[in-house]
Amino acid sequence: MRKTLFALPAEFESSLRIQDFRATDIFTLNSALGASIEDAVVEGLNKLREMWDPVGAYSVYRFERQAQAFPDVRLVSDASGLESPLMGIELKGWLAIAKEAEPTFRYNVNADACAPQDLIVVFPWVLSDVVAGTPKLLPPYVGEARHAAEYRNWYWQTMRQREGKNPDITLAEHRTPYPQSKVDKCSDVAVVDPGDNFGRIARTGLLDDFVARTSKQLASGIPVKAWVRFFRVFSDSNTDVDTATRMVERAMRDYQVESDEDRRALIAAMGLLLEKLQNAPLAPKKR
Repeated sequence: MRKTLFALPAEFESSLRIQDFRATDIFTLNSALGASIEDAVVEGLNKLREMWDPVGAYSVYRFERQAQAFPDVRLVSDASGLESPLMGIELKGWLAIAKEAEPTFRYNVNADACAPQDLIVVFPWVLSDVVAGTPKLLPPYVGEARHAAEYRNWYWQTMRQREGKNPDITLAEHRTPYPQSKVDKCSDVAVVDPGDNFGRIARTGLLDDFVARTSKQLASGIPVKAWVRFFRVFSDSNTDVDTATRMVERAMRDYQVESDEDRRALIAAMGLLLEKLQNAPLAPKKR
């Protein structure tokens, strides 16, 4: 199954196509398109059956997505007398060029609500032309769902104790795998969490290596991290030329180029921006 998940980006297809979209609004796409991309991932898994079931042992099973349930993708069968679900995948999409530069989803499920074979999978994605085109998947993070839940709770309690704050966690009422409906309460909750940060596992360090690898992936021939740095300059939707110029100058002055590769990537990103600006239509004059 892990091999299939890592092979999926090369086989991924989506009927979605984005065009005529403001570059400064690119960050809104993660929530707008996330569900559609996750549905396409499930379709891709079923098409790659020969990889995860090479001898046909699970021919009566299929992956099925269940919104608002945990895990949201399950390997199920309608045949009587068979165990179903057989495994689950908690599937998350992440727009890799988002200004936060890391996944922001929350994962609150209790560790005992995860079967040993369940996985948590994060698929980074970009548009084929960065600000337009069709979604393109990048190599995913694949981890054990139960381990991620245990690590999250350990990190929260350790971090809060170190900061002299309340580390207590209220464990979920439902603590067995595959709850039957979304009303089953299978999520842990921090007793004191005014910032709603308890479930943000990217902040625990669990995804650090994955995020670092993703930042080096290419989007239109330029590393993701270069796009992230560039889009941050315009993330406040400020279109005033003088202000934008000062922000670019400050960003370039503060940025420490780590390698010639970084330098070339930033120069290429600036070149693409210049091309887009030269071809951009003028806004109508205000009366």
